[in-house]
Amino acid sequence: DHRTFSPHTTMSDNFRAYQPYRPSASRLLAKKWDDAAFDLHRTKVRSIKSALDTGAPKTYMHLQLKLKKLQIEDERLAVVERDNRMLLEKMSHIMRTRGLVDNHNDYDHKSLNREKRQRELQQVTQENKAILQRIQARQANYSHKSLERDFFRSEELRANITRFPKDTTPRRGKEPAGDDDDYEDDFNATLANTTQSEPAPASSSPPPGGAAGAASPPPAKGKGSSSTPASPPPAKAAAAAAAASPPPAKAKAPTSTPASPPPAKAAAPAPAPAPAPTPAAPEEHVVPRKASVALVGGSFDAAAAAEQARNALKGLGTDEKKLDAVVARCTFAQREQIAAAYKSKFSRDLRDDIKDDTSGNYQDLMLALFDKPAALAAKQLRDQIDAENTLALLGTLVLIAPGDIAAVRSAFEAGGASLPDAVAGVVSGPLQSVAAAWATGSREASTTINRDEAASMAAQLHSEEAKMFADDSLLLTSLTVLSPAQLFAVSQEYAKVAGYDLAAAAAKIGPESVAKAMKLIVAAAENPAAAAADVLHGAMEGLGTDNKTLIFVFASRLEVDLQTIAEQYLQRHSTTLVSDVKGDTSSDFENVLVTMLG
Repeated sequence: DHRTFSPHTTMSDNFRAYQPYRPSASRLLAKKWDDAAFDLHRTKVRSIKSALDTGAPKTYMHLQLKLKKLQIEDERLAVVERDNRMLLEKMSHIMRTRGLVDNHNDYDHKSLNREKRQRELQQVTQENKAILQRIQARQANYSHKSLERDFFRSEELRANITRFPKDTTPRRGKEPAGDDDDYEDDFNATLANTTQSEPAPASSSPPPGGAAGAASPPPAKGKGSSSTPASPPPAKAAAAAAAASPPPAKAKAPTSTPASPPPAKAAAPAPAPAPAPTPAAPEEHVVPRKASVALVGGSFDAAAAAEQARNALKGLGTDEKKLDAVVARCTFAQREQIAAAYKSKFSRDLRDDIKDDTSGNYQDLMLALFDKPAALAAKQLRDQIDAENTLALLGTLVLIAPGDIAAVRSAFEAGGASLPDAVAGVVSGPLQSVAAAWATGSREASTTINRDEAASMAAQLHSEEAKMFADDSLLLTSLTVLSPAQLFAVSQEYAKVAGYDLAAAAAKIGPESVAKAMKLIVAAAENPAAAAADVLHGAMEGLGTDNKTLIFVFASRLEVDLQTIAEQYLQRHSTTLVSDVKGDTSSDFENVLVTMLG
């Protein structure tokens, strides 16, 4: 048969005409060509070769025979053999002799930085001792004695108003510390304020006991007398008598007048009117100030000081001790004379020479001593505003006297920014308006104290103690305008009424940040040197040191009250300022601070 079978067809397809894959005029030729192409494809597939070399790689001689490795191994074996031979010779020498070995070494170890490491070790040891002293001298923030005293006072007050009072006598060994008489006086004062603030019920007859019941004090606590539900305690009876009877004429109730006063007694004659109190004479609040003992007294020669400063700065190195003796031991006016004599004699600027020959904190302090106090305070405020350090900013503001704030504001605003706006942008919370007002210079600069006004304000503040830091409160409004002397008097009168000053009241009801700020404000009102001592202690407390604050306080208070600050530092923190300065600073910066302290 002339017909052929195609691999693409089945037996049933052989009886049909071939169907080419592509259009074609001759199906026979198309079939022939398609078969030839398919056979060629199969032949190519059977004879194809791999394009990748999958055989073993070529072997190189240096990979089979590693001469360097053999050389290193031979050298190591040679060293081991040499050491073994030397050891064997030593052992044989010991066996032949008496066994003595000459191992004495006369070599003296020398180190190029031995002295430096010893100095660093001594410095680290001193810093650790200073840290340990500050930790051991740290006072507790909370007093358990005052907490116990408040607890027992609350228990007694609650027993006076409850229906079935408990025995509030403290157990043995649990009495609150302090003077019992003071505790009773505080309790009686609190009880009198409470009873006077409540209106007495109307009655046609006087209460049992009359005025004698109101005048008699409550019995002393801790005497073993217990109260029963049937008979109220004596303190409660005294409270009821005090509520029914009118208060004494000399007592000044801080609260509003009751809506319905008790009717006047028919039998008792009207009391004679009390004489008008004589206004107290104004006082002067004078704070003692002692400048640094390091200041040079007696005659002053600006030309000789300029010559000494030039000798300290010229040459390759700088003699910091000579420079300290010239710059750090004279007043600002004397430093200006030295700079003028230096300029006239050597045709050079003393500040520029100090800037070129010194560095670090030592350089900043030396240059700060040539700044005017207003410019120095303005620079310190600008740095603290940039750092957004609220407490440090308030500490700087309280150290600026009310009479100097205008010059400081002028120096600050020379840079184009408003001091009140900048302060208000950093300080937040209740003291924001106070700090902004201080920056405008709203405080009075008088040192006169009006005791009557201070006592009246203290009584009103005590009656509104819970709302002391509310918006537009009396305290915040008063802080913006009161002079430091009058604020100190108000704090004193407040202590007489409440038993604690304004700083303690702030710590009692306000947040920690406000309490710390009020502590600085009250301390500055009493004695600016005490506030400066607290500011310095805060700058050196904990990890790290606020060197900018050290520079500002030392440079601005050198000829004002630096010696008083050192004395207050010892009284308030149980350590000397010199020891803390030595523990938190080093090198030339430490030496010049110690020199300024004398």
